[in-house]
Parts: sequence; C-alpha cells; structure tokens
Amino acid sequence: MTSEHTPTRGTGTRRPEPVDERERSIANEASAVGMRAGIYAGLAVAVVAAVLGSLIVPLVLILLTGVPTWSAMLWARRRHVDLTDVAGRARLGVRVSVWAVIGTGMLLALGAMCWTIVTGSGLVTPPDLDVVGPQADGIGNSFARGAVVGGMVGVVLAVAATFWPRRRRDDA
Repeated sequence: MTSEHTPTRGTGTRRPEPVDERERSIANEASAVGMRAGIYAGLAVAVVAAVLGSLIVPLVLILLTGVPTWSAMLWARRRHVDLTDVAGRARLGVRVSVWAVIGTGMLLALGAMCWTIVTGSGLVTPPDLDVVGPQADGIGNSFARGAVVGGMVGVVLAVAATFWPRRRRDDA
C-alpha cells in the first residue's frame, strides 16, 4: 500500500517512490514518543528549577511544554482531524498515566513556585558555585566548561550525521 500524498508531505524524504503506510505510521508514532519525552523532560526541569527558587524558568518551561501539543492539534485541525477525539479513544490506562505525569509535574512546579513566592526562597538552596569568568576554579568550573564544549561537539556531530548519506536497507 502506498500513500496518496507526495513523499515529502508525510516524512520529508526525497525518495522518488511514495512512502508506504507502515513507514508513515512508524514515523508518526516515533514523533509522538519523542514529543512526549520532550514534554516530560521540560516538566522535570521546571520542577527542579522551581524547587531551587526560580520563578521565570519554570513558568517558561511549563508554557513551552504545551507548544508540541498545541502545534499538533492545530496541524490536525487544519486537516479536519480532532486530536482530542483521537486521544479519547486510547486505552484508559494510557490516558490516566500520561495525565498523571503531566498533572503531577505541573502541580509540583507550581507548588514550589508558590512556596518561593510566599517565603522568598526556594525549597532547596542551590550551592554557590563560581563557574564563569577567568577567576573561576574547581570542579564546578571544569564541569561547566566540559559540558559546554561537549555540547558543542555533540551538536556539530549531530548536524554532520544528518547530512551524511545513508543507504536504504531493503526489508525483503
């Protein structure tokens, strides 16, 4: 079975033959898993930032965790698909677990932010690490510089790997 859409429409491939339904389905499912992992990671960082006493960072992260869902809903609505209805057909256990994680993450972050607003300090006081500047010394400085350099190398390798030609394996 082949798709009735052009190959680039669903997966962004440049192959001359259409993308089959299996490939499209797996690409969509993988995107959904990645989106859910990104939402969970954003909420986890928001909770940590809120516990440490930040107010702006967790608020921005909570708002940003909604962007993938809002984008998907808008994109589907423009194609006359109601994602709320589609999600409502998922197994009850899946729906409960997803909303339990998202709801708990938001409540924890917002609760820690309320604590900071009321008391004037976070639940946990972050350690005072001097990690920037020429006078910075110690393990914190080494860790921060290593993380930045390692992140830069990782981004360059990821971009290079994206453009590296790959051979298609035939699943016969």
